[in-house]
Amino acid sequence: MTYKAVIFDMFGTLADEPSHAFGGIMERWAQTAGVPQEAFDRAWRQTMTGRSVGEFPSIEAYARHVFGLLGLEEDPARVERFVALRREASRKALTPRADAAPVIDALQRAGLGVAMVSNCSIDVVEVWEEGAIAPLVDRAVLSAEVGLAKPDARIYRLAVEMLGVAPADCLYVGDGGDYELTGARNVGMDPLLICVPYEDPARVAYKQEALRWTGPRVSSLTEVLAYAGVKAG
Repeated sequence: MTYKAVIFDMFGTLADEPSHAFGGIMERWAQTAGVPQEAFDRAWRQTMTGRSVGEFPSIEAYARHVFGLLGLEEDPARVERFVALRREASRKALTPRADAAPVIDALQRAGLGVAMVSNCSIDVVEVWEEGAIAPLVDRAVLSAEVGLAKPDARIYRLAVEMLGVAPADCLYVGDGGDYELTGARNVGMDPLLICVPYEDPARVAYKQEALRWTGPRVSSLTEVLAYAGVKAG
């Protein structure tokens, strides 16, 4: 198969899972709210879908919403502290894997378009241009910015339209979160699972697709080049 473009997922694919960068940040958020960890986690989970599809226009907006779910009184200082912590964590999470830049460069030098489609919240949108992934890809589709989330077919179509290619001309690479591989296949792309050795999908609730995937898979971004018909180096 000759491809014209490769579309990547972000977290767990171009970058490690956010948990690698957050390092105890949930505990710090709970401490900022002044509530038990379990209570904060429950409230945070309740906003997951809304955060992904842009229900909250800013980090401050969803901080206030979460604190409201927790029954906390309005406290601008508490909100400001939370926003600062969230921005800090999101910047760290937008660190590409070591092989991301050389792999993307090889694809682009071979004439392939490179896009990224990510299910993420507004904090990623707000700090996106400050991160090291933004300048690597030709196009980026962030769910909280466009109001759509994988596996909705429309978010994939946005990416291919931006690249000016057909879905059948695209290789989609993801870690199997949110049934993204099935979503990519349903719009006509060739899906490829990436599952790096140091990340266990069994420990991540939204990666159920990765546990059941029987299609092609790789264990590093560098291996993607062979599937795309591009020589490394």
